[in-house]
Amino acid sequence: MAVLDLETLLGRLSAEARAQVVWAKRPIDLAMARLRSDVLTEALLDEVTAEAVGPLAAVVGALWRAVGSSPEQWRAGLMEDLQRDEERLRTVLPDDDARDTLDWVMGFLRGLFDCTFAVALRGGPSRIGQEDIERLGRKADFRALIRIQVALMAAVDAAKVGESPERARDLVDLSFLELVRVRNLLQGQGLRLSAFPHETTAERRSRLVSAAERLRRTMTDDDWEVLEAARMRDLE
Repeated sequence: MAVLDLETLLGRLSAEARAQVVWAKRPIDLAMARLRSDVLTEALLDEVTAEAVGPLAAVVGALWRAVGSSPEQWRAGLMEDLQRDEERLRTVLPDDDARDTLDWVMGFLRGLFDCTFAVALRGGPSRIGQEDIERLGRKADFRALIRIQVALMAAVDAAKVGESPERARDLVDLSFLELVRVRNLLQGQGLRLSAFPHETTAERRSRLVSAAERLRRTMTDDDWEVLEAARMRDLE
């Protein structure tokens, strides 16, 4: 489920549903605080995800039950929340490279959300419970999906409280590494998701040119010499 701001999500639930899962906020907040303050590594992200998966499962389970009452209205609202979170992150990220990485991550996340939302609606979203999500969270392949969300949640939290832009950037980078793993896994299962599914030829060309220009500005003469030396000139 594409949810990056826990407070916003809890605010969308009914008073009754919110009362049932409000306990989850503190352990999730503590987990996010570790990602904002501790030395950031993939091992830390995996550890924090293991701590947060139970509370997150409770919140997401409550959300799926609520979605069943008006799926399209909920979908539109959640997309609004996701867009707002993306813009909040975009304003604090320190450079164009970080914002480009964010574009890839958020585009993929939207595609994944659309796919899972459609599948869940066919089976009945109200049937998805906390136990189902926790069971999936214990599987290594599915855990990578949760790590993407957890890293982005921590990045949004960092942006909200005004912590260092560099930490927000590092969390976005970490989510991108997880994204690559998940994308490769899904492609191996025959599901190919694009981060830019509605991109026109002109838009794709512009994006590639911008990426090439950033690479050119970043590379030093020494870097180019190393690449030149590594070229294969004779295949015989």
